[in-house]
Amino acid sequence: MIIAAELDFQNKVDRQVTLEDLSQTLKFCDETTGGKFRWIDFSGEHVEAAVEVVEKFGVQRAVLDEVTRNRPVPYFLDLDECIFFTFLDADWSVSGVSTIPIAVFFGPTYMVTVHRDPSTVIDSIHKSYLRNFRRIALSPGFLLYELADHLSEEYTQVICEIAEDTEVIEDSLFEKSDEGVFTRVADLMRSTVEFYKVVVFAREVVHDLATTRSPFIHDTTQPYLEKKAVLLDRLSADIAAEREVLSESVNLYLSIVTHTTNKFLSRLTALGTLFLPLSFFAGVYGMNFDNLPELHWEYGYHTFWGIVITFTVSLLLFMKHKRWL
Repeated sequence: MIIAAELDFQNKVDRQVTLEDLSQTLKFCDETTGGKFRWIDFSGEHVEAAVEVVEKFGVQRAVLDEVTRNRPVPYFLDLDECIFFTFLDADWSVSGVSTIPIAVFFGPTYMVTVHRDPSTVIDSIHKSYLRNFRRIALSPGFLLYELADHLSEEYTQVICEIAEDTEVIEDSLFEKSDEGVFTRVADLMRSTVEFYKVVVFAREVVHDLATTRSPFIHDTTQPYLEKKAVLLDRLSADIAAEREVLSESVNLYLSIVTHTTNKFLSRLTALGTLFLPLSFFAGVYGMNFDNLPELHWEYGYHTFWGIVITFTVSLLLFMKHKRWL
Protein backbone atom coordinates (compact mmCIF):
# COMPACT_ATOMS: atom_id res chain seq x y z
CA MET A 1 0.00 0.00 0.00
CA ILE A 2 1.14 3.56 -0.75
CA ILE A 3 -0.07 6.52 1.33
CA ALA A 4 1.07 10.01 0.30
CA ALA A 5 0.38 13.44 1.78
CA GLU A 6 1.45 16.93 0.78
CA LEU A 7 1.91 19.49 3.57
CA ASP A 8 2.14 23.27 3.16
CA PHE A 9 3.76 24.66 6.32
CA GLN A 10 3.32 28.30 5.39
CA ASN A 11 -0.43 28.14 4.79
CA LYS A 12 -1.11 25.19 7.14
CA VAL A 13 -2.75 23.25 4.31
CA ASP A 14 -2.54 19.52 3.79
CA ARG A 15 -3.98 17.17 1.23
CA GLN A 16 -3.92 13.43 0.81
CA VAL A 17 -2.46 12.19 -2.45
CA THR A 18 -3.73 8.99 -4.00
CA LEU A 19 -1.64 6.46 -5.89
CA GLU A 20 -2.86 7.94 -9.19
CA ASP A 21 -1.79 11.44 -8.10
CA LEU A 22 1.65 10.32 -6.91
CA SER A 23 3.31 11.04 -10.24
CA GLN A 24 1.87 14.57 -10.12
CA THR A 25 3.22 14.96 -6.56
CA LEU A 26 6.73 14.05 -7.69
CA LYS A 27 6.74 16.93 -10.14
CA PHE A 28 7.34 19.20 -7.17
CA CYS A 29 10.40 17.29 -6.00
CA ASP A 30 12.77 20.06 -7.04
CA GLU A 31 10.98 22.74 -5.03
CA THR A 32 12.92 24.06 -2.07
CA THR A 33 10.65 27.04 -1.36
CA GLY A 34 6.99 27.47 -0.73
CA GLY A 35 6.91 25.28 2.33
CA LYS A 36 5.56 22.22 0.51
CA PHE A 37 6.62 18.88 1.88
CA ARG A 38 5.65 15.34 0.93
CA TRP A 39 5.39 12.27 3.13
CA ILE A 40 5.08 9.01 1.20
CA ASP A 41 4.67 5.70 3.00
CA PHE A 42 5.36 2.43 1.18
CA SER A 43 4.36 -0.92 2.65
CA GLY A 44 3.67 -4.48 1.57
CA GLU A 45 4.06 -5.24 -2.12
CA HIS A 46 4.94 -1.64 -3.00
CA VAL A 47 8.22 -1.62 -1.08
CA GLU A 48 10.31 -2.13 -4.19
CA ALA A 49 8.76 0.96 -5.78
CA ALA A 50 10.17 3.11 -2.95
CA VAL A 51 13.70 2.91 -4.40
CA GLU A 52 12.52 4.30 -7.72
CA VAL A 53 10.62 7.12 -6.02
CA VAL A 54 13.54 8.14 -3.79
CA GLU A 55 15.82 8.04 -6.84
CA LYS A 56 13.56 10.62 -8.46
CA PHE A 57 14.17 12.84 -5.44
CA GLY A 58 17.86 12.94 -6.36
CA VAL A 59 19.39 10.08 -4.36
CA GLN A 60 21.82 8.10 -6.46
CA ARG A 61 20.99 4.49 -7.30
CA ALA A 62 24.38 3.24 -6.02
CA VAL A 63 23.71 4.87 -2.65
CA LEU A 64 20.19 3.42 -2.53
CA ASP A 65 21.46 -0.09 -3.23
CA GLU A 66 23.92 0.31 -0.36
CA VAL A 67 21.65 1.80 2.25
CA THR A 68 18.58 -0.33 1.55
CA ARG A 69 20.31 -3.65 2.11
CA ASN A 70 18.75 -5.90 4.71
CA ARG A 71 20.52 -4.80 7.89
CA PRO A 72 20.12 -6.70 11.16
CA VAL A 73 20.30 -3.54 13.30
CA PRO A 74 19.05 0.04 12.95
CA TYR A 75 21.24 2.24 10.81
CA PHE A 76 21.93 5.97 10.37
CA LEU A 77 23.58 7.68 7.41
CA ASP A 78 23.91 11.40 6.64
CA LEU A 79 23.94 11.76 2.83
CA ASP A 80 24.27 14.86 0.70
CA GLU A 81 20.77 14.35 -0.70
CA CYS A 82 18.98 13.22 2.44
CA ILE A 83 19.25 11.54 5.81
CA PHE A 84 18.69 7.79 5.80
CA PHE A 85 18.00 5.84 8.96
CA THR A 86 16.22 2.70 10.09
CA PHE A 87 14.60 1.59 13.33
CA LEU A 88 12.57 -1.35 14.56
CA ASP A 89 8.90 -1.22 15.42
CA ALA A 90 8.39 -3.73 18.25
CA ASP A 91 5.46 -5.80 19.41
CA TRP A 92 5.15 -8.15 22.40
CA SER A 93 3.28 -11.45 22.35
CA VAL A 94 3.35 -14.83 24.06
CA SER A 95 6.20 -15.85 21.78
CA GLY A 96 8.31 -12.85 22.81
CA VAL A 97 9.31 -9.71 20.97
CA SER A 98 8.69 -9.34 17.24
CA THR A 99 10.19 -6.48 15.23
CA ILE A 100 9.34 -4.74 11.98
CA PRO A 101 12.22 -2.92 10.21
CA ILE A 102 11.28 0.55 8.96
CA ALA A 103 13.51 2.57 6.64
CA VAL A 104 13.20 6.37 6.45
CA PHE A 105 14.53 8.77 3.80
CA PHE A 106 14.30 12.36 5.02
CA GLY A 107 15.17 15.08 2.50
CA PRO A 108 14.54 18.82 2.02
CA THR A 109 11.04 18.37 0.59
CA TYR A 110 10.10 14.78 1.40
CA MET A 111 10.02 11.95 3.90
CA VAL A 112 9.71 8.42 2.56
CA THR A 113 9.00 5.57 4.96
CA VAL A 114 9.35 1.95 3.86
CA HIS A 115 8.23 -1.18 5.69
CA ARG A 116 7.13 -4.61 4.44
CA ASP A 117 4.76 -5.42 7.30
CA PRO A 118 2.07 -3.26 8.93
CA SER A 119 3.59 -0.91 11.52
CA THR A 120 1.81 0.31 14.63
CA VAL A 121 4.12 3.32 14.86
CA ILE A 122 3.43 4.46 11.28
CA ASP A 123 -0.32 3.92 11.74
CA SER A 124 -0.24 6.03 14.92
CA ILE A 125 1.55 8.85 13.11
CA HIS A 126 -1.02 8.78 10.32
CA LYS A 127 -3.80 9.17 12.90
CA SER A 128 -2.26 12.00 14.91
CA TYR A 129 0.16 14.06 12.81
CA LEU A 130 -2.45 16.31 11.20
CA ARG A 131 -3.58 17.71 14.55
CA ASN A 132 -0.05 18.73 15.50
CA PHE A 133 0.67 19.93 11.97
CA ARG A 134 -2.14 22.47 12.09
CA ARG A 135 -1.44 23.56 15.68
CA ILE A 136 2.30 23.71 16.30
CA ALA A 137 4.32 22.45 13.31
CA LEU A 138 6.84 24.98 12.01
CA SER A 139 9.00 22.72 9.85
CA PRO A 140 9.04 19.18 8.43
CA GLY A 141 11.14 18.18 11.42
CA PHE A 142 7.94 17.78 13.39
CA LEU A 143 7.41 14.51 11.49
CA LEU A 144 10.67 13.25 12.94
CA TYR A 145 9.46 14.26 16.38
CA GLU A 146 6.15 12.46 15.79
CA LEU A 147 8.14 9.40 14.73
CA ALA A 148 10.32 9.45 17.87
CA ASP A 149 7.31 10.19 20.09
CA HIS A 150 5.16 7.31 18.86
CA LEU A 151 8.17 5.00 18.84
CA SER A 152 8.86 5.75 22.50
CA GLU A 153 5.16 5.23 23.32
CA GLU A 154 5.24 1.86 21.58
CA TYR A 155 8.37 0.82 23.48
CA THR A 156 6.81 1.97 26.76
CA GLN A 157 3.78 -0.24 26.11
CA VAL A 158 6.06 -3.21 25.43
CA ILE A 159 7.90 -2.61 28.71
CA CYS A 160 4.55 -2.60 30.56
CA GLU A 161 3.71 -5.95 28.98
CA ILE A 162 7.13 -7.31 29.96
CA ALA A 163 6.49 -6.18 33.54
CA GLU A 164 3.11 -7.96 33.55
CA ASP A 165 4.69 -11.19 32.25
CA THR A 166 7.39 -10.88 34.90
CA GLU A 167 4.75 -10.62 37.64
CA VAL A 168 2.95 -13.69 36.27
CA ILE A 169 6.17 -15.70 36.33
CA GLU A 170 6.96 -14.50 39.86
CA ASP A 171 3.54 -15.72 41.00
CA SER A 172 4.18 -19.05 39.28
CA LEU A 173 7.53 -19.39 41.02
CA PHE A 174 6.23 -18.85 44.55
CA GLU A 175 2.80 -20.45 44.26
CA LYS A 176 3.02 -23.64 42.22
CA SER A 177 6.11 -24.05 40.13
CA ASP A 178 7.05 -26.82 37.74
CA GLU A 179 9.88 -27.54 35.37
CA GLY A 180 8.19 -25.51 32.63
CA VAL A 181 8.48 -22.27 34.57
CA PHE A 182 12.25 -22.22 34.06
CA THR A 183 11.74 -22.51 30.31
CA ARG A 184 9.37 -19.52 30.45
CA VAL A 185 11.90 -17.59 32.52
CA ALA A 186 14.68 -18.32 30.01
CA ASP A 187 12.47 -17.29 27.06
CA LEU A 188 11.40 -14.08 28.80
CA MET A 189 14.98 -13.13 29.69
CA ARG A 190 16.16 -13.81 26.14
CA SER A 191 13.32 -11.75 24.66
CA THR A 192 14.02 -8.95 27.15
CA VAL A 193 17.65 -8.81 26.05
CA GLU A 194 16.56 -8.67 22.40
CA PHE A 195 14.16 -5.82 23.12
CA TYR A 196 16.84 -4.01 25.12
CA LYS A 197 19.03 -4.01 22.00
CA VAL A 198 16.13 -2.66 19.93
CA VAL A 199 15.62 0.26 22.33
CA VAL A 200 19.34 1.02 22.55
CA PHE A 201 19.68 1.12 18.76
CA ALA A 202 16.64 3.39 18.47
CA ARG A 203 18.10 5.66 21.14
CA GLU A 204 21.31 6.00 19.13
CA VAL A 205 19.39 6.81 15.94
CA VAL A 206 17.25 9.48 17.65
CA HIS A 207 20.36 10.89 19.31
CA ASP A 208 22.06 11.13 15.91
CA LEU A 209 19.01 12.95 14.53
CA ALA A 210 19.16 15.36 17.48
CA THR A 211 22.87 16.13 17.20
CA THR A 212 23.70 15.90 13.48
CA ARG A 213 24.15 19.31 11.89
CA SER A 214 22.06 18.83 8.79
CA PRO A 215 20.21 21.30 6.53
CA PHE A 216 17.29 18.86 6.48
CA ILE A 217 16.54 19.09 10.23
CA HIS A 218 15.51 22.45 11.65
CA ASP A 219 17.39 23.64 14.74
CA THR A 220 14.13 24.07 16.64
CA THR A 221 13.34 20.36 16.23
CA GLN A 222 16.59 18.92 17.54
CA PRO A 223 16.11 19.83 21.26
CA TYR A 224 12.81 17.93 21.25
CA LEU A 225 14.45 14.96 19.56
CA GLU A 226 17.15 14.98 22.23
CA LYS A 227 14.45 14.78 24.89
CA LYS A 228 13.10 11.68 23.19
CA ALA A 229 16.61 10.23 23.10
CA VAL A 230 16.83 10.77 26.87
CA LEU A 231 13.44 9.08 27.28
CA LEU A 232 14.63 6.09 25.25
CA ASP A 233 17.71 5.95 27.46
CA ARG A 234 15.46 5.74 30.53
CA LEU A 235 13.40 3.04 28.84
CA SER A 236 16.54 0.98 28.23
CA ALA A 237 17.34 1.32 31.94
CA ASP A 238 13.80 0.18 32.78
CA ILE A 239 14.23 -2.90 30.62
CA ALA A 240 17.50 -3.74 32.36
CA ALA A 241 15.73 -3.28 35.70
CA GLU A 242 12.92 -5.66 34.70
CA ARG A 243 15.47 -8.27 33.68
CA GLU A 244 17.27 -7.78 37.00
CA VAL A 245 13.98 -8.19 38.90
CA LEU A 246 13.29 -11.44 37.07
CA SER A 247 16.80 -12.69 37.73
CA GLU A 248 16.55 -11.81 41.43
CA SER A 249 13.19 -13.57 41.68
CA VAL A 250 14.68 -16.75 40.24
CA ASN A 251 17.64 -16.51 42.61
CA LEU A 252 15.29 -15.99 45.56
CA TYR A 253 13.20 -18.98 44.51
CA LEU A 254 16.29 -21.17 44.20
CA SER A 255 17.47 -19.97 47.62
CA ILE A 256 14.12 -20.89 49.16
CA VAL A 257 14.21 -24.32 47.52
CA THR A 258 17.78 -24.86 48.73
CA HIS A 259 16.85 -23.79 52.26
CA THR A 260 13.82 -26.12 52.31
CA THR A 261 15.92 -29.01 51.01
CA ASN A 262 18.60 -28.38 53.63
CA LYS A 263 15.99 -28.37 56.41
CA PHE A 264 14.56 -31.64 55.15
CA LEU A 265 18.00 -33.23 54.91
CA SER A 266 18.90 -32.04 58.43
CA ARG A 267 15.77 -33.68 59.80
CA LEU A 268 16.57 -36.89 57.99
CA THR A 269 20.10 -36.75 59.42
CA ALA A 270 18.71 -36.17 62.92
CA LEU A 271 16.37 -39.16 62.56
CA GLY A 272 19.25 -41.26 61.30
CA THR A 273 21.32 -40.18 64.29
CA LEU A 274 18.40 -41.14 66.56
CA PHE A 275 18.18 -44.67 65.23
CA LEU A 276 21.92 -45.27 65.10
CA PRO A 277 22.39 -46.11 68.84
CA LEU A 278 19.14 -48.08 68.81
CA SER A 279 20.53 -50.18 66.01
CA PHE A 280 23.68 -50.65 68.09
CA PHE A 281 21.66 -51.94 71.07
CA ALA A 282 19.63 -54.24 68.84
CA GLY A 283 22.82 -55.55 67.24
CA VAL A 284 24.49 -56.26 70.57
CA TYR A 285 21.56 -58.15 72.01
CA GLY A 286 20.88 -59.90 68.76
CA MET A 287 24.20 -61.80 68.94
CA ASN A 288 23.96 -65.56 69.47
CA PHE A 289 26.17 -65.96 72.56
CA ASP A 290 25.19 -68.04 75.58
CA ASN A 291 27.25 -65.88 77.93
CA LEU A 292 25.06 -62.79 77.65
CA PRO A 293 23.79 -62.50 81.27
CA GLU A 294 20.78 -60.37 80.34
CA LEU A 295 19.38 -63.13 78.14
CA HIS A 296 18.43 -65.25 81.15
CA TRP A 297 17.60 -62.37 83.49
CA GLU A 298 13.96 -62.17 84.50
CA TYR A 299 13.78 -58.41 83.96
CA GLY A 300 16.29 -58.22 81.09
CA TYR A 301 13.69 -57.60 78.38
CA HIS A 302 11.95 -54.84 80.35
CA THR A 303 15.29 -53.27 81.30
CA PHE A 304 16.33 -53.23 77.65
CA TRP A 305 13.18 -51.35 76.66
CA GLY A 306 13.55 -48.99 79.57
CA ILE A 307 17.08 -48.09 78.49
CA VAL A 308 16.03 -47.71 74.85
CA ILE A 309 13.01 -45.49 75.64
CA THR A 310 14.97 -43.35 78.11
CA PHE A 311 17.83 -42.90 75.67
CA THR A 312 15.45 -42.10 72.79
CA VAL A 313 13.44 -39.52 74.75
CA SER A 314 16.62 -37.89 76.07
CA LEU A 315 18.08 -37.70 72.57
CA LEU A 316 14.83 -36.25 71.18
CA LEU A 317 14.76 -33.58 73.88
CA PHE A 318 18.39 -32.74 73.20
CA MET A 319 17.75 -32.40 69.43
CA LYS A 320 14.66 -30.31 70.10
CA HIS A 321 16.68 -28.03 72.38
CA LYS A 322 19.33 -27.64 69.65
CA ARG A 323 16.56 -27.06 67.04
CA TRP A 324 17.74 -29.94 64.93
CA LEU A 325 14.15 -31.11 64.59
